[in-house]
Amino acid sequence: MRQWMTGMWQFLKILLVIAAPFALAGFLLAGLRGLVIGFAVALVIEAIAWSFARSILMRICSAKPVAAGERPELCATVSRIAEAAGITTPRVAISSLPIPNALAAVTPGGGLICVTEGLLGMLSPAELEAVLAHEIAHLTQPGRAGATIAAVFAAVPGAITAATGSDLYFELPYRRAQVRLWGGRRMHPVRDLIARVTAPLAAVLVRLSTSTRSELAADERPAQITNDPATLALALRKLQSLAGRIVWPVNPAIAHLLVIHPFGCPRLGQLFNTHPPTPERLAALTDRVS
Repeated sequence: MRQWMTGMWQFLKILLVIAAPFALAGFLLAGLRGLVIGFAVALVIEAIAWSFARSILMRICSAKPVAAGERPELCATVSRIAEAAGITTPRVAISSLPIPNALAAVTPGGGLICVTEGLLGMLSPAELEAVLAHEIAHLTQPGRAGATIAAVFAAVPGAITAATGSDLYFELPYRRAQVRLWGGRRMHPVRDLIARVTAPLAAVLVRLSTSTRSELAADERPAQITNDPATLALALRKLQSLAGRIVWPVNPAIAHLLVIHPFGCPRLGQLFNTHPPTPERLAALTDRVS
């Protein structure tokens, strides 16, 4: 009961933070009546965004849901770990992106586990199981729903800046592949200004929704299931070795939902890095081995 209350408070806190700009704008325009109207509009938008959170995240990740018949071993592993964790089996999706990573989100109707093709092609079955156990551990944490809705709303500024051509959020090769909606080189300072103003606000929302403690706590779960913390440590080393080396054409606002922060470039995407340093995570896992 206490865990449920903690998760509900975290979720409501994020909703209030998202609603605050709408309420403030309404108050400035029409006083107390405008404040109420702005808050009501925010609630409607939040309800719609929450309803479509799963499909929004899968679109951001270029992912498609898979059935047990398509990837039987993957789905069976997810089902087994979910049963051991005491939760309903989450929906499984596979992203076509080459960078090895995985995502876990609490969404309406159940959780979502998304793995990339790069992850499936890089890790051994034991390492993949350890990463999946880490992600499913996040689904048992009380604040994961808040982290999900924060990702959905924090992704909006990144989507806007990508469409307008700013490369402050994204690596240059990815930005060059995007179709600009407006402006040429003369508008580049304006596009960058939009990114510099909106990115810190979105990053604050993300950081309010999660903490480094949640990652370290999730790292403990694979060891409890497999009795082998060294397997997750090996997987994290492999993933960290490629972080920032492969172009990651995804909005950095979802980085806190991933197993490891994938962005290596010193751009605004680093504002969304809520993961503890990988050496710190490896040291904690090594302590469990010893």
